[in-house]
Amino acid sequence: MAVLLLVAAGLLLSEIVVRLVLPYSSPETIRAYSLDYESSPFTRIRFGPTGRLVEVDPEKAWGLKPADAESERTFYINDLGFRGPSFLPRKPTGLTRVFVLGGSAVFDQSVSDDAISVGNSWPNRAQTLLEDRGFEVEVINAGTPSHSTTDAVGRLGTEIWLYEPDIVILYNAWNDIKNFHAYGISPEEPLHRHVKPFDPTADPYRNYLGRVDRALSVSQLYMKFRNRYLGARMAVGEEGTLPTGSVASDYGPFGPRQYELNLRNFVDVARNIGARPVLATQASLVQNPEAGAEERIDFRYQLLDQRGLARAFEEVYEITRNVATAEQVPLLDAATVLGGESAYLTDHVHLSPEGSEAMAQLVAEFLASLLKETAGPQS
Repeated sequence: MAVLLLVAAGLLLSEIVVRLVLPYSSPETIRAYSLDYESSPFTRIRFGPTGRLVEVDPEKAWGLKPADAESERTFYINDLGFRGPSFLPRKPTGLTRVFVLGGSAVFDQSVSDDAISVGNSWPNRAQTLLEDRGFEVEVINAGTPSHSTTDAVGRLGTEIWLYEPDIVILYNAWNDIKNFHAYGISPEEPLHRHVKPFDPTADPYRNYLGRVDRALSVSQLYMKFRNRYLGARMAVGEEGTLPTGSVASDYGPFGPRQYELNLRNFVDVARNIGARPVLATQASLVQNPEAGAEERIDFRYQLLDQRGLARAFEEVYEITRNVATAEQVPLLDAATVLGGESAYLTDHVHLSPEGSEAMAQLVAEFLASLLKETAGPQS
């Protein structure tokens, strides 16, 4: 009995210390300080139409700093589920509407929105630069973390077409290269077996594991041990669950062929909905990285080493350029301009604030030349 009382006293003291030292954390706090995703049968995942500024702060989510502290990042997700300012679902007459599709590199996670300016991502800033030059244009950020070219094709034909886009830009590669490795897609394991629709209830960090787990969660000591246990059991990185298998330099032919097929399908669907397709190469640190840049490249998601990942990027660049030539569509060669520049990239493909600004300038110049081909600046 004395031992039990001693253990109980120790647990109670530990609970008090944890509550005094660390802020409160729970599945609710993790959801509150994370982006809100919904399941989609055509694109696996999409943003919930929140119409508000969303705080994304892992330290607040995990109870490492108080809720009233300044947030690390804030993103405005509009009432249609896109990052950036709200826009009319039915396009106004005389407006040129551009959608930029891709993953987190388009979403532009290194640049925050705020209550005054909700259009700080590079697609939104490209619009501002074009408006300053007299163009009546709307550039909409359709970037969604984890989206690949497969998701872009699905989104064009099930959602984007309804907004009557005039131009659609596809900027992606990293999330497609995740299917290149030795355990990637093949005739035995096609893409639909590798990629499943998002299940918002499946993440144990964001959801309770039954009634007992919910009941025990009143203890912050339990929550801290619970999350440490989940972290040890689950191989999860910043971009989701890590693949299993050994890292290699080589990969099979089916990943690149899937990527090429997706690009061609994107071009066809864009034309079918009356939009002009634009293909873009994705800037990356992988190509000709400066000294020390390799440390900022995460090789775990592709199960490819430096040599294999560099080869994969070279192949997707070649595919993108060849498809653009064969299909006679404009090519935005961002990889040539921004690739390998440590000042422009925080890691493998995500732009720094400086890189975001450079990308906005590049896209604005590119779009200006396209728009001049037809209408020219508006007076």
